[in-house]
Amino acid sequence: MKQTKLLIVYFVLTGCSAAKINQAYKPIFKSSEYENFQIEKRSEGSIPIFVEKPSSSNLVTEEETEEYINKGYVILGISNLITDKRFDSDDYKSFTTSSNYRDDTEFIDTVIFTSKYLGSQTSSISYSTPTSSTTYHSGSVYGTGGSANYYGSSTTYGSKINTVPITVHSFKNTALFLSKSNVCSYLRSGLGYHQASKEIQKHIGERESFVVNRVCKESPAYKAGLFIGDIFILDKTRTPAANEEEIHLKIFRSNKVFNITLPYKNLTKSNEVK
Repeated sequence: MKQTKLLIVYFVLTGCSAAKINQAYKPIFKSSEYENFQIEKRSEGSIPIFVEKPSSSNLVTEEETEEYINKGYVILGISNLITDKRFDSDDYKSFTTSSNYRDDTEFIDTVIFTSKYLGSQTSSISYSTPTSSTTYHSGSVYGTGGSANYYGSSTTYGSKINTVPITVHSFKNTALFLSKSNVCSYLRSGLGYHQASKEIQKHIGERESFVVNRVCKESPAYKAGLFIGDIFILDKTRTPAANEEEIHLKIFRSNKVFNITLPYKNLTKSNEVK
């Protein structure tokens, strides 16, 4: 019986945590784009991979972010909340595998999370308890007719104020929810990019400029040395012929400008990734 009660308490607690994660969850990737990126549901009965990071480190470093992106991962959502308990993989498992919450959790296949201890705060709670005090009396009385003994008691009722100290611990629980897409299977040359901002366009003096936001592992773009954050334009001084199989890009990286060549037939507008 005792073990059953403990199990019930455990499921109630993890259920509460999952409900809190659900409330704090903020989608980053639009579900309407799942099909375009060929994001698929996890196989039935499977659970995501849970990666716990030390509380002293960043959730993901810049290098790790690039690694995930270049392997085809997309960030579906993020949660960030402060609670009185440290969340662990069981809490995130309850959220990602339960049908009580979001429909898109079945697309999540990797959860990166950390829990940072913020400190504790001690306060007190006062409460009143009833009190009573009984006094017993006895003695003898004497008169002309003789003497008599007497016995009795009197009770006084009141209350007492009690103070109990309570310590509340605080944890900042942060998590990234990822999905391995098949975007790299159709990104031509393994290059993802988006239109550069107006500021960048003005800075390099070219309206048709783009920012690299994905370089798929072992793709032509990867092997050519492109990195996320690179800015590029078409090298108009080397416009390819209609039957040429290569295209020439002018790359702007920090204070450097250089040229690279990518397979021409594989680079189209389908590579534009938001």
